[in-house]
Amino acid sequence: DIPLIADLNESALRLHGYTRAEVVGRPVSLLEAEPIDEHTHLQRKAAMDSGAVVTLNLRHRRMDGALLDIEARTRRVWIGGRSYIVSIERDVTERRLAEEALRESEARYRALFTGTLEALSITEAGCILDVNPPWLAMHGFASAQEVLGKDILEVVLPEDRGVMTRRRLETYSDQEPRVFEVRDVARDGSVLDVEVLSCTLNLRGRRVVLSSVRDVSARKRAEAALRASEERLKRMSSLMVEALESERRRMARELHDTVGQSLALAKLRLERARRSGSRGAESLEQGMESIQDALGHVRGLSLDLRPSLLDDLGLVPALRWYLDRHATPAGLEVRVKGPPLGRLPPEVEVACFRIAQEAFANTLRHAQARVVTAALEREGGEVVLALRDDGRGFDAEAAWEDTVRGGSMGLLIMRERAMLAGGRLRIRSEPGGGTEVEARFPVENEP
Repeated sequence: DIPLIADLNESALRLHGYTRAEVVGRPVSLLEAEPIDEHTHLQRKAAMDSGAVVTLNLRHRRMDGALLDIEARTRRVWIGGRSYIVSIERDVTERRLAEEALRESEARYRALFTGTLEALSITEAGCILDVNPPWLAMHGFASAQEVLGKDILEVVLPEDRGVMTRRRLETYSDQEPRVFEVRDVARDGSVLDVEVLSCTLNLRGRRVVLSSVRDVSARKRAEAALRASEERLKRMSSLMVEALESERRRMARELHDTVGQSLALAKLRLERARRSGSRGAESLEQGMESIQDALGHVRGLSLDLRPSLLDDLGLVPALRWYLDRHATPAGLEVRVKGPPLGRLPPEVEVACFRIAQEAFANTLRHAQARVVTAALEREGGEVVLALRDDGRGFDAEAAWEDTVRGGSMGLLIMRERAMLAGGRLRIRSEPGGGTEVEARFPVENEP
């Protein structure tokens, strides 16, 4: 039952590298590179039994040992009362190699496309052909089936669709890569700032656009925060210069109106005493009183600029002294609370004192309060300063907005002082509800 080769035409002989004499009468297995499998055997038997045309995929070996992929269309025929199998064979080796190369290329493409951490999309004329898992994760989709076949503009913010369309057309026209930024819309409606790198390529004979999409929302927020910080720094610098000039004007007025007048009056009285001789004792006494008044004003200015208690005894005594000194003339009741804290880092003590100074000055000017409470304590790794009053309060949010526009220096100065010492400031207030200013500073825990 082993089929024998009856004949080969010239093309078949050239294909296999044999002469007719070398193959005629020999078993078909001479040309076969490997035994045929069960499926091919059944197909060949069917051709013998039915006479129908059957297509077989075979692997032949040339006389020189080279392998051939053969597509054979076989049929049983009767010639002179004898049964033959006629086979029309075509060498498909190159096609098979091309198909294998295509499959390998497709596998490599798929591995790269799905395995990269970059979010990738492939579009043709704006229609989404493929997206990889990072792209789906970035945009909040569970499956590629949710977006395949849709227009890529559907995931772009409407205001940015014109930019996307122009860049896509430019990429098509000159085939140069394009880098641009647009805002995408995720599945849940959130907006993403993205940077897109697009280029054209041929994929399976189709001209498509491959886009690498990078979420730059965090970078955009950081850039916005940096710009805001720079603006705040410029505004703060301007306000600090203005505050410095204002303080110089105040000190100049104080020196002119108090110290200057006291010294001028003392000079007149001392001159009168000199001219009066032995009768000038009273004028001399008055001159001494004027000098004493001037010294008192100078001492007061010095204490307002920086109380020596802050350096000598620390924050709590200095704070208690300052509040008592200014509250008594205003008729305010002052309560200072908190356990002994010991000495704090100098920058924290100075920041706390200046913030309390500014907050208390605001209370005196605006609050119409009766009681002011100052508390200083440790909470975990922080020192917390809190000043509360029972005054008329104010709209804290509106005050901060006014500060942003440059309308109020006090709140901005307190916040910047806290930030420079590594702390943070919070102000809670509402009309009719009093005010609380709280500053927190990180400090090392006591041993």
